[in-house]
Amino acid sequence: QYANSNFCVAIGDNATRERVFEEYKSKLLTAKFPSLIHTSSIVGTDTLVDEGTVVMPLSNIGPNSHVGRCCIVNTCASIDHDSKIHDFASIAPGVISGGTITIGKRSAVSIGTVIRHNLSIGEDVVIGANSYVNTNIENSVVAYGSPCKKVRIRKKCDPYLD
Repeated sequence: QYANSNFCVAIGDNATRERVFEEYKSKLLTAKFPSLIHTSSIVGTDTLVDEGTVVMPLSNIGPNSHVGRCCIVNTCASIDHDSKIHDFASIAPGVISGGTITIGKRSAVSIGTVIRHNLSIGEDVVIGANSYVNTNIENSVVAYGSPCKKVRIRKKCDPYLD
């Protein structure tokens, strides 16, 4: 009965959100997963926000950027120009990035983090709160601090708030 409905997968954990999104998408072939962008947010020219992504109030996504499927860009986050946020990533409130950054699939950037321009954060990464990222971060790690440093290895489906 919901085959032609619109859906928003409102789950904070990135791996769980991916699993639920993929399950619904495969079972409800004609369902829609629109991007939801708050009217107070700014999305730059030539920027693509893919299906199922939520952009919360007062956020900014700079020009020539791409935000993947089912991402979260939370309140007052600022992603600068020419950036790429891969599917199922989450950007917490107050995150600020320079331009030309890449954030990998299912990665979580925690509240108040600052990311220097021209950097990559790998897949399945968790960046801790109030970190300053000034170097590339490899896949599957937990990293935090100022400057941000790898603290431990992380498995793909580990809860990101542990």
